[in-house]
Amino acid sequence: MKRQIVQVPGTVVLVGGGACDGVALRDAARQAAAVVAADGGATSLIRNGIAPDAVIGDMDSLPSEV
Repeated sequence: MKRQIVQVPGTVVLVGGGACDGVALRDAARQAAAVVAADGGATSLIRNGIAPDAVIGDMDSLPSEV
């Protein structure tokens, strides 16, 4: 069964666990209708002051403080 996690009209930014440029990330998040983290991507978002609308994955890459 497929379940919708995020449904918005507009752009969704999906952030993975790789390295990213903070300025570009914050700019993209400001322009997006929603921001979704894939596992460790939540760490990059939190470090850049962005609260994700959803976090997907098995959460094995997330530090406990995130």
